[in-house]
Amino acid sequence: MLRKTHTTPQIVHCGISQNRFFFGEKYKQYITFSVEITTNTLLNSYGENRWSDEQEHTHKRIKSLHDYGKGYRTIAKLLNAENLKTANGKEWKNTNVYSVLKRYAERQARLERQTYTSEIKFSKMKLEWLKD
Repeated sequence: MLRKTHTTPQIVHCGISQNRFFFGEKYKQYITFSVEITTNTLLNSYGENRWSDEQEHTHKRIKSLHDYGKGYRTIAKLLNAENLKTANGKEWKNTNVYSVLKRYAERQARLERQTYTSEIKFSKMKLEWLKD
């Protein structure tokens, strides 16, 4: 089926417009689109198990005391009375107790995010003329 328009000569075949007369052979027509996906599974497992057994045991002890209703200062006094030291070999303070609980929660959240993958999103398809 051949059809001429008033402004630009076009050849129309099966609904696809070919503007060879206007663009010449330097340009080709492509259907373009984009694909988007978000994932954290490409991260390596560095630091996944960086806590020693002693640190795990200390965290469990602090967590059980905190769940029982003890405050940070009371927990620090109990740990010091048991002659337990921090990871740096110092006496416990209320801020150290708070940090252990906070860092453990952050670590758990980070490990959960490592397996996150979003759904695949496709953009709208566009017909573009690209130079060869």
